[in-house]
Amino acid sequence: MSGAFGHDIVCSAVSALAIATINNIEQMAGVALPVELSDGYLYASVPDDLNAEEDTKTQFLLTAFANAIKGIEAEYKDYLEVKIN
Repeated sequence: MSGAFGHDIVCSAVSALAIATINNIEQMAGVALPVELSDGYLYASVPDDLNAEEDTKTQFLLTAFANAIKGIEAEYKDYLEVKIN
């Protein structure tokens, strides 16, 4: 079942970006993130014990993810609110 116009595209875009970011962190930074995924919920955490290179690459990729999500939010603010801690 699909949602309101705009909702499905936002959900798909956010999901694709999140999964791609997690995969890129693993492939490019060599960091396996613990991930929980179920029914539209995705949780991933960055381990505390990264070396400097792993941390730099991971933070770069997470910043790219945040920038992309903010771009989606700007276009579809009725369907997405971004809060970054």
